[in-house]
Amino acid sequence: MSANLLRLSLFLTYTVGCCLAATPPASLSSPILLFRRNESLPDLDESTTSSRLILTPEGESWLRSVPAPFSIISVVGPTRTGKSLLLNNLVRLSKAVETKRVSKEDGPFSVGKGVTSHTHGLWVWPVPVDFGNGVDTYLVDSEGIHGVETVQVRVNSLSDTDQYILATAQLKILLYQSTAYEVELFLRATTISSAVIYNTWYPVDANHIKTIKRLAAFSRLFSLDATLSATDNFTMSVPPPSALLPPTFHWTVQNFNKHTLAAQNWTAAEFLDQIVTRDAFLEDRNVDVRLLKGMFEMLEMVPMARPCDDDAVLAGIGQGELQVDQWRKDYASDLMDLYTTLRQHIHPIQLNGEPISGPHLLTLLKAWSANTAITIPEHTSWHTAVHLKLDHESARLLHAFDQIASTFIPSANTTYEAYSSTLQHLAQEKTSTLVNAIKAVGTDPSHSPALASFEKTVTRNLEMHRKRYGIWARSHVAALGDSIYDSLVHNLEKWTQDPYRVCRARWVTSLLESDIDGVVERALESGTKVARQYLAPETPEEYIRDMLLRGTELEERKHVQTLSELKRRITRIHRDCPSPLRPVWDAIVSVSSVLAPYLGVLSACAAAYAGYIHRTFLVAHASRILMQAVYMLVPPVLAVYAAYVLTQVTLLGREWDGVDWTGRRDVVVVRKRVEEVAVHVGGVVLVTATCFVVAEGVKVVRKWINGTW
Repeated sequence: MSANLLRLSLFLTYTVGCCLAATPPASLSSPILLFRRNESLPDLDESTTSSRLILTPEGESWLRSVPAPFSIISVVGPTRTGKSLLLNNLVRLSKAVETKRVSKEDGPFSVGKGVTSHTHGLWVWPVPVDFGNGVDTYLVDSEGIHGVETVQVRVNSLSDTDQYILATAQLKILLYQSTAYEVELFLRATTISSAVIYNTWYPVDANHIKTIKRLAAFSRLFSLDATLSATDNFTMSVPPPSALLPPTFHWTVQNFNKHTLAAQNWTAAEFLDQIVTRDAFLEDRNVDVRLLKGMFEMLEMVPMARPCDDDAVLAGIGQGELQVDQWRKDYASDLMDLYTTLRQHIHPIQLNGEPISGPHLLTLLKAWSANTAITIPEHTSWHTAVHLKLDHESARLLHAFDQIASTFIPSANTTYEAYSSTLQHLAQEKTSTLVNAIKAVGTDPSHSPALASFEKTVTRNLEMHRKRYGIWARSHVAALGDSIYDSLVHNLEKWTQDPYRVCRARWVTSLLESDIDGVVERALESGTKVARQYLAPETPEEYIRDMLLRGTELEERKHVQTLSELKRRITRIHRDCPSPLRPVWDAIVSVSSVLAPYLGVLSACAAAYAGYIHRTFLVAHASRILMQAVYMLVPPVLAVYAAYVLTQVTLLGREWDGVDWTGRRDVVVVRKRVEEVAVHVGGVVLVTATCFVVAEGVKVVRKWINGTW
C-alpha cells in the first residue's frame, strides 16, 4: 500500500473514528525499564567516573529473548516535549494502518503531567511494532534532557520541629540533570537504536542545534575508551561501537509553523542543512558537523503540527491521554509522514553488515560498559574535556603498552631483532590508536600536545623494556659463556690426561700453543655469533667476548685464568715430550751398547795381529786406525747429539736446565747408561793401552837381541 493510500485510510479512520465499533483491545504489555539510574551515585556528584545508567536485569532478560533480525526506534530530546505521547501515537498509527481501525486505548508508555520530568531512564516496549519492513521493531522511550524532577524530602530523618515545619510547608527541591547524565542518556539511546527521533518544540533556534551537536560530540568523547580499547589487536574479540551500523536521525519539531518555511522558499531539508552547517557548537564548525554526521547514517527534519489546539487537553488535565479523535488533521498528516520515513529508512541492528540478535547486542553492551570510563567532570568546556579525555586515553594506552610488553618473556628463541620489532610494532599500534582518538574528536594530531607527550613517554618506556631485555640477554650470554667454558675445559683436560696425544700433535711447542689458542678462538667466534643475536647491534665485539669468557662467575678473570693454566699444563707436557731425533740417538746408543764389547775384542785382536806381523809399524798403524775411527764416528755422533739437545731447546721450548742430556729423565736409568758407556770406553782404552805396551815391549826385545840396547 502506498503512503498516500495509507494517509487516506488514516484520515477516513480519523473522521469516523468515534462511530466505528472497535474490537475490544487486547491488554498491552507494560514497558520494561531497560536502563536505570545508578542510585549509588550522589545526585550532584561532579567528579564520578562510574556509569550513570545501568542495564537492568529485566532489560537483560528482554534482550536475551529477542532473535535476529530486529530494530529499535528510540526517542530523545528535551523534557516535557511530548516524547512518550509521540511514541504512543506511532503505536496507534501502526495499528490503524494494520487493522484499518483506530484504537481508543491508551498507548504503552506513561504520559506525564506538569512541568517536571516523568520518565526516568530508558524504557522499552517489549511488543514489536509493524512498520511494514518484515522486521520486529521495538520502541524505546527516554528521560528528557534539560529537565527537572521533584524530590520529596524525607521528613522522618529530621527533628520533630523540622518535621512539623516541612510537613506543613511540603518543601520540594528541584534538581537539574547533570551534563554527563544527559550525554550518557543520549549515548545509550543511540547505541542500541536503528533510528533516533529527536523531539523538540517550535521554534527552532541555535541552542537546539548546538545541543544536538554537543550531545553528539560528547557522546563520541565518552565512547572513546570502548572504541579504542576494542580496536586493540589484543582485544579484537570485542568489536568497537563503530562496527554497528549507525542509526538514522529524525528531528521532529512539533508545533512547527510551516508557513515560515514557505515564506523563505525553503524545504525542511534545506533549513536543516542551513542550521547544521552555520550554527556551530565548536570553534571549527567543520569538526562538529563531521562528528554529527559521523554518528548517524542520515539526518532529516520532520516538521509537525501541534497535536491539539486545546492546551488543557494536551496537558491531560481532567481526562486521560490525548485520543486520536482529538488530533488536528495536519498533525495526523505529519505523523503519517514520520511513520512513512521511518518505514523507508528503518534497518535491522547490524554489526559489520550482519544482523545481530538481542543476546549478541547484550554481550557488546556489557563489554563496552566495562571499557568505558566517564572521566569528564561536570560543567567542563569542550576543549578541556578533549584534553582530559586524551590525557586519560594516553595514560590507558601507556598502561596497556607496559602491561602487554611485560608479557613478552624472552627465551632462547627470542632474538634482539624480533623482540625489538615486536615492541616497536606495539608502540606504533598504541600511537596509531591515540592518533585515531585525536582525529575522532576533530583535533589535528600534528598539533596535539597529548600525542607529543605520549610519543615521548612511549619512547622512554620502550627503552626501559629494551633495557629489561638487555639484562636477560646478558645473563643468557653469560650462561652461553659457561657452556663454552665447560666444553673447552673438558677438551683441554683430555689433552692433559693423554701425553702421547700431546706429543703426537705437534713437534714445535709454539705451534701447539697456537693450536690451543685457535681452539679457544673458534669457540669464542661461534659463541659471539650466537650471542650477537641476543644483543643490540651496536654492542662491541670485545664486550661480547669478555662476557663469554667471564660467564656467570663473579670473579672477573677466573675462567681466563683456568684456561691459561690448562694451556700451561699442556705446554709443560709437550716440553717433556721426546726430541724428534730421539729415535736416532737411541739407535746410536743401542748399537754402541751392543757392539762395544765386540769392537774392543776385535780391536785387541787386530792390534795383536798387526804387532806380530808388522812389528815395528804396530804403534803407527794402531794410532792411524784409532784416528780414522775417531774421524769417522765421533763427528756424526756429536752432530746427532748436538741436534738432539738443540731440538729440546728450540722445538720443545725447554730451558737449558730442563734439557734431557742423556735421553733418560729417570736418575737410575741415567746412572745405568753412564756406567755402561764408561765400561765400554774403559775396555777400548785398556785394549789400546795393551797394544801400545806390547808394541813397546817388542821393540825393547828386538834391540836387546841385536845388541843395540
